[in-house]
Amino acid sequence: MVKKDIVKPKPKKSKINEKAIIRHSENAGKENPVFSFLHVCDNHCLLSAWQGQELLELISTFKTMESLTWNDLVLKRHRGLDYRKEEEYTKPLPPVVSQDVDVCRVKVDGNKKRLWGYRTNNVFRILWFDREHEVIPYHKQKAH
Repeated sequence: MVKKDIVKPKPKKSKINEKAIIRHSENAGKENPVFSFLHVCDNHCLLSAWQGQELLELISTFKTMESLTWNDLVLKRHRGLDYRKEEEYTKPLPPVVSQDVDVCRVKVDGNKKRLWGYRTNNVFRILWFDREHEVIPYHKQKAH
């Protein structure tokens, strides 16, 4: 009797394109942020509404963020930026952005202005330029 080799089935490849899976590299925390404008929303909180001094403050925020590592931002080693993840926001994500992203905000000034986006490795993908605190209304009703 001849022994037949048992052929094991090959594992199926994932149907999800590997490029579509967001993973942070091991060194992403040690890297400096860079910025992407690819997913900026065309309908809400537009950069075109910003003027003069506001634009200077925004550029200063970009420069400050670039001078820090992601670990510095996440661990709040620069208090003025107050980088944080937000669970609730009032504006819809652009259609090309997954609902699973962790939306974060950065203070541009101490008052209302915020920069909103999400992180992929060392890239901060900007969603909204919120100069009037529209994404999360500034004056929330207090519970009595």
